Amino acid sequence: AEGAAARLLAREDLAEADVLSILPVLESHKRDDLEGRLLEGLAERKLASPATLNRLGLHYERRGRLDQARQTLERVAELEPNSVATLLELARVANQQKDNKGALGYLAHARDIEPANASVHFFFGMVAVEENLAQEAYTSLKKAVSLDPANAYYNYAMGAVAVGRDDPREAIPYFQKYCELKPQDARGRFALGAAYFYSHDYERARQKLEAAARAPETASGAHFFLGRIANQEGDLAEAVRELRLALEGDPNYADAHAELGRVRLNRKEYSLAEKDLLRALEIDPNNYTANLNLMILYQRTKDPRAEAQASRFEKVKKRRAERAKEFLRTIEVRPY
Repeated sequence: AEGAAARLLAREDLAEADVLSILPVLESHKRDDLEGRLLEGLAERKLASPATLNRLGLHYERRGRLDQARQTLERVAELEPNSVATLLELARVANQQKDNKGALGYLAHARDIEPANASVHFFFGMVAVEENLAQEAYTSLKKAVSLDPANAYYNYAMGAVAVGRDDPREAIPYFQKYCELKPQDARGRFALGAAYFYSHDYERARQKLEAAARAPETASGAHFFLGRIANQEGDLAEAVRELRLALEGDPNYADAHAELGRVRLNRKEYSLAEKDLLRALEIDPNNYTANLNLMILYQRTKDPRAEAQASRFEKVKKRRAERAKEFLRTIEVRPY
């Protein structure tokens, strides 16, 4: 096969159609390497159409050769500057390269070409989330949902962004829609329960979270929030029970260890509280709840480590504030 490919590429009268006609055979035999060699040969001899160059770019992407994939797809975009499909492929490759600003540039251009394309707005919103661009993420995902309100994943993503804003209640209808569209997916019930929790509607939160607790994939998270509800309502014994169930499902759940430490601190079980809080910090040294409550514990028990922990907490608090400020920043996206 290698020899036949070499002879084909050496022909003076080689045409693009000659190569394209045998690609299905190579695909059926899983000879991705030969397909790439033939496509490269066409490109080197300037016989490749934009569609074939696109195929070569995707071949490079599959093989993990992202720089070459992007360079090749850039050539396609130069030949077909209004191809939204190519711009989306470029954005995907740039995102894999961790060049999210580049990805946003491609997507902004695609958005200008097809402003009613919901998938473009969704992709832009998801990359904006990765870049901590809260307002851009919110605006783009809201537009995606308005263009395609029956898309379950758009609704879920919009809910996930909305729940972190000033009014978490805004997330509720999006998660409700996801549950309507994906009734078998426990993640929807869990997300809706969490949104009710953050909206301080504990009764509705409990209903959804108890259902989510029966599904293995959401059990630990659901028990965690049920524990937080019990703590808020002053039922500390129930809070301990729920949080221990959360940790049975996920022993490395830092937030659950931190919350359990806080509950035990409130119960004046200082030795157990310290154990849980230190375990949380072993998993996540910057855990805000664990650092705060360990400081309170040391101050309350007159522990000589209190001053050092207070200093540590101030650093964590400052870092948290900086992250919150960063999430509120905006970006000027230059069209491609």
